[in-house]
Amino acid sequence: MSEKREEPIKDRFVEYLGRTEGLKSETVAEDVPTKDGRKNCDYLLQCNARTLALEITTRNDEQEALAHNSQSIEVWNHLIPLIRIDNRCGCTYFKTPSSYSMSSGKIRAILRNQGEKIARMIEQASCSIEVNQETLATTALGPFFVKRVEGTPSLLPPMAWRGEKWKLAETYYQEGLDFLNSAVTTKDSQLNVNADVKVLVIVDNAPFGKPQFREAVSLFFTNISDMIRNIDQVFIEFRENTFERVYDS
Repeated sequence: MSEKREEPIKDRFVEYLGRTEGLKSETVAEDVPTKDGRKNCDYLLQCNARTLALEITTRNDEQEALAHNSQSIEVWNHLIPLIRIDNRCGCTYFKTPSSYSMSSGKIRAILRNQGEKIARMIEQASCSIEVNQETLATTALGPFFVKRVEGTPSLLPPMAWRGEKWKLAETYYQEGLDFLNSAVTTKDSQLNVNADVKVLVIVDNAPFGKPQFREAVSLFFTNISDMIRNIDQVFIEFRENTFERVYDS
């Protein structure tokens, strides 16, 4: 049987508990059904005299990042021929949404039916700002980041669109909050199991927006108690083998 992709994270967390709290942990069960039987929890551990339910999630892990990159290239290649140079006021580049809340099939359908409209929105966003200014064009696919720089009307090469530094810090921050809201809500229901302590571990594998994610975490977990029923503790691995407790009921 192949190893669960959460297994290395679980092992690192167990090692962390042993190092910081002196706990000896043993895996009792995997994919533990919830009390209503509709979902499951990743692991049930025996930690000294207590049972610990452990649920793990990641922020844009490698597999998800590769899938997103593939979708973004498809979106980019579809829109580039539709953007008209003479409809824009200067040299422009845009960045596709950093995440898509839909399937690849749905993305292709939107590109077929609304590609021209999205291209016009990008053009209009470019003409609404001055050189060295930036803005967001909100579309059916999500927000496109648009910036103007010095130069005659043209599009910068695709690689320029990929740079982290060009993305609005506010966008990273909001994405962090949106991820936390979705992850915590989902994982809270998956921790509806019988255990003495129920723990959520979040791994920050996303390559970009790390400072803004920390800021989002700081705000989010000061106002979390009203939205959860099952999570007792939340740890975040901001970088590998460095866990931080950000919530404790």
